[in-house]
Amino acid sequence: MISDTAWRSEIFTLMEYCSELYNGVSKILLQNGDWTQNEWYPIL
Repeated sequence: MISDTAWRSEIFTLMEYCSELYNGVSKILLQNGDWTQNEWYPIL
């Protein structure tokens, strides 16, 4: 069994990573103009 604190730490790290990844993708899409028209939109 993984201890509670270790489990929470893993979740937090994962969420932080996903947040940074999302922010990075968003910036790229915004640079390309209207991101709702972008081919990436269905994925997000």
